[in-house]
Amino acid sequence: MVPIPEVTLSTLVSTLRDRIIGQIGSTVPLSRMRLQMGAITLSNSKTLAFYNVQDGEEVSFELREVKKK
Repeated sequence: MVPIPEVTLSTLVSTLRDRIIGQIGSTVPLSRMRLQMGAITLSNSKTLAFYNVQDGEEVSFELREVKKK
């Protein structure tokens, strides 16, 4: 679990994703990262208010598989 400081309801999911990557020091391409809150996949263009994210709520992330051609 990694707490992300200074996040408000007006924060975009894409900004949250960037902060998570910065906090954990990962070099994973951002396009492979998927954020989820329960069964809901969060869209990068939406705000945390859109998903009614509360203080202390857990958002998980997973890495998507690379698409094979």
